[in-house]
Amino acid sequence: MRITYNKVFGILLALAIMMAVPCFPAYASGGIDVGLEGPTDLFVEICNRFFSDPMNYRALDKDRNDVSLVFYESHLEMCRNRAFAALWEAFLNELYCITWSQTQTVNNSGNNPEPMTIDRSVSDSFYVLDSTTEHMPGKTFELLYTISGSYTFEGRRIMAYTDAILNIDYFNAGALFTYTLRNISTRATLGPSNLSVTFYASFNLDLHFNSLHLPGFEWRTESFGPYSNSVTGYAY
Repeated sequence: MRITYNKVFGILLALAIMMAVPCFPAYASGGIDVGLEGPTDLFVEICNRFFSDPMNYRALDKDRNDVSLVFYESHLEMCRNRAFAALWEAFLNELYCITWSQTQTVNNSGNNPEPMTIDRSVSDSFYVLDSTTEHMPGKTFELLYTISGSYTFEGRRIMAYTDAILNIDYFNAGALFTYTLRNISTRATLGPSNLSVTFYASFNLDLHFNSLHLPGFEWRTESFGPYSNSVTGYAY
């Protein structure tokens, strides 16, 4: 059989096209212009943490009620069977976030007698899935943010404290989406008898779609929030 130049060129072109097609992992975000379409590595990690340690991880519904036990019992088998796509849909439909706390304490008094001065920092982290409803319905993103604060107490009385600190630990909506924050608000409030201090933070998020990656140019924007939460530290 005679192979012509055109046939050779056609074969090489077909191979080049095949090699140019990207390969995505099982839980990739899908088309980068359509947001996240299924479970990400971070989502799988958070689910594994929640279902393996339900005492330290909490699930909050859309009204910010603690539904940890109900969500755990209803979806434990999904996690055991690694049905993360079904868990992704359950999270989107039922939850506002999965959250967990951290506390760090330093005793500044050493071997000195009481009263003992203690420095402590507290933080709550919040893993959120949210989706667009306006210009680009159904574009999902994941957001991990932390609210933290530090304080000093002596005996059972808080003597000093910082303002709340808001940190965006992670954001993922696909390569063609970016975000900006608006209306950032932080404050700290002492509780009765200086026995506790609560650190509050809230913010709005604007999701931007820019398929051309041109600075200052965007096709669509949708606003979310306010996202608001708090973490409380105690003098004991």
